[in-house]
Amino acid sequence: MPEPSDVEEQLAEQQAAEEEKRQEFETLQQQERLNQQSPQQQAVRQAQDFAKQAAARAVRRYGAKIAGKVAARYGLTAAATAVAPFLLPVLVAVIGVLLMGLLVIVILVSACNAGGVGGKIARFLLVPGASTVCKYLSVNGTGGLSGGAGGGSFENLSIVLTSAYRPGAVVDEDPRKQSAHSRGEAFDIALINPAVGFRPNPPDSRIETVVSLAEGMGFVEPRGNVVDEYNNPSKGTRGPHIHVEFNAGHCPGPPQTAAPNDLVDLTGLVPMSGASPPQVRACLKPYVLQLFQLTGQNP
Repeated sequence: MPEPSDVEEQLAEQQAAEEEKRQEFETLQQQERLNQQSPQQQAVRQAQDFAKQAAARAVRRYGAKIAGKVAARYGLTAAATAVAPFLLPVLVAVIGVLLMGLLVIVILVSACNAGGVGGKIARFLLVPGASTVCKYLSVNGTGGLSGGAGGGSFENLSIVLTSAYRPGAVVDEDPRKQSAHSRGEAFDIALINPAVGFRPNPPDSRIETVVSLAEGMGFVEPRGNVVDEYNNPSKGTRGPHIHVEFNAGHCPGPPQTAAPNDLVDLTGLVPMSGASPPQVRACLKPYVLQLFQLTGQNP
C-alpha cells in the first residue's frame, strides 16, 4: 500500500500536467492575439509570457512535491501536538510507577542484605515473609537477612544449640537415610525463656520467626532445608526443636561423604544445651554464628 506522501506526489504531478495543458491552450490564444500586434510588441509579449509560464510550471511541479512532504511531516507533528495534553499525564504516571517500583526493590535489597537499621526494618516488616522475599534478594551469598556482627536482633528470641555433629545419625530411624548431622552439616536449636513443647497451643510465633530467619539465610531447596520439629516432629526425634541443614554437596567447601575431617568446635561461641559434641563442619560454622547473632544470643 503506497505511503500518504507518495499519493500526494502523484496527485500533485497530475495537477501539474493538467495545468500545463491549460497553459498551452492559453498560449495558443495569446499567439492569435500577438498576430494582431506589431512585430516588436509580439516579441516582447512573447518573451514575457514564456518566462511566466516556465516559472509557473517549475513552481507547480517541484513546489507541489515539496509541499506534500512538508504537509505530511508537519501534519503528523500537529496531530502529536494535539494529543500531547492527554499523553503527558499518562507518561508522568508511568514514570512515577516505575520509580516507585525501583525504590521498593532498592529498599528491600538493602534491608535484606544489611545489618543495623536496615536489618531491623527487614525483620520487623518481612517476617514471617522474610524467607520468601529475602532469599531472592541476596547479594552476599547467604540468601539475605545475614545481619552479621553488629546487625539488628530480636531481643525477645532466646535460643540454644541442642545438637550438631552426630556420627552415624540417620533420618526417621532408617539406616538407609543418612542424616546431615552425620556429615557435620546440620544443627538443631530450641527456644527457651520460655521453652515450649511439641505442637504448642496456642501456636508460638517465635517458631515461625526462627524458621524464617534460617530460610532467609539461604537454607532452602536445593541448597538446604529447615524443619519445624515443634509442629512436625520426625520419627525418633529427641525433643522439640528446629532443624537446620545443608543438603549434601551444598555446604561451601570441599564435599565430604565420609566422616568429616574439618570439624570445628562451637564451645563458648553460642549458648548450648545438650549438644555433644558441639561441632560442625567449618563451612557451616559462620551460619550458626549468624543465626545466633540475628537473635541476639551472643555469649
